[in-house]
Amino acid sequence: MVVNILFGVLSPHDRQHCCNVCSHGFPLPSTAKPGSKTRGFVDECFEVAKEYGLVEWLEGYWLTTDFPTVDAWKHLVKTTIQTQESERWRESTASETNCHRFYRVHQTNNKPHKLWTLARQQPEYQRDLKNLILLSTIPTRHTVKACPTCHNATEDLVGHLFTRCFTFNHLRQTLAEEIANTLGVRVMAKVHEQPDERFTEVMLGAEIVEEAVEPAVWSAFITTTARLLRPLAAMALKHATWKERQNCSTEKENRTHES
Repeated sequence: MVVNILFGVLSPHDRQHCCNVCSHGFPLPSTAKPGSKTRGFVDECFEVAKEYGLVEWLEGYWLTTDFPTVDAWKHLVKTTIQTQESERWRESTASETNCHRFYRVHQTNNKPHKLWTLARQQPEYQRDLKNLILLSTIPTRHTVKACPTCHNATEDLVGHLFTRCFTFNHLRQTLAEEIANTLGVRVMAKVHEQPDERFTEVMLGAEIVEEAVEPAVWSAFITTTARLLRPLAAMALKHATWKERQNCSTEKENRTHES
């Protein structure tokens, strides 16, 4: 969406209107109608540019009417967005490794490289693999609340849904069958012998170290698991307040003061 908005090419008439604008208001050119999907929709361009710190570049292009090629725009925007998103990702995970499973699952504070690579290779599973990554960022310790599906009290929504919530008993049985079919009965037994927390991490994409597993076999396993976990992921991610970083950080500070 960002690419579609920023990479639009204005007509010569639109450029003339844009170059006459010197304030930050940037009214729409006369040819653009509210709600239109025309490429070069100026107010949307400006909002996205403002969000990613590209206003200075955009102003320069507008005021000089010297617009770059589409390839030049792509390079500028993609580089800027990648840099900023990487910084945001590091900030959101680096200080909270005790509050969620992300680091334990992916062994990094930067990016879940294996799942992202797999998502690029198999785009049909992209949404489901992304859900696994998001589930790993939901805090493991929170104010005790009722589970939204079985109503039992829990402070770890994801762990509860994976291992204890009776609503997902059938899903867990299906997962066990898939583990046996994909990884073999021996690996399935080893995984299910693990404590609840380790089992949850494996389901979220952690490396299976209990038994030797070929990369291609693991890829087949995790994509199948991600697809089967879609209803569970939807249930957990729907309750977004459970993953508020501020609450997680506050609880961590409280535990530090108490100790």
